[in-house]
Amino acid sequence: MIELKAIGIVGNDPILHDIKGLAYVGFSLACKKKHDESPVWIQVETKLQVMLSYLKKGTKVYVSGMPVFNAYTKKSTGEPTFNVTLYTNEIEIVSVLSKTDYDKCDLNE
Repeated sequence: MIELKAIGIVGNDPILHDIKGLAYVGFSLACKKKHDESPVWIQVETKLQVMLSYLKKGTKVYVSGMPVFNAYTKKSTGEPTFNVTLYTNEIEIVSVLSKTDYDKCDLNE
């Protein structure tokens, strides 16, 4: 079994959706090692529906779980790339950014 641990900033308000008949809460997570680096984006999925009440865009969280790596070719450029989806039951809120602090945080760098 592979376990992935990450700390990052929630990139969108979590949404409740269905995966193979099961209810999941999903959100994107921007992870940076250094402030001036481009983020690595991870899609996080959890069955912990209570997270809908606590997580918002800009919340800094720690997550741990089982990663699924998907390779594909970008249609626009034809170059190979990949994405990571993390299935987790462990989420800890590290801090909540204010709107001003979130606006200063460039997740697209």
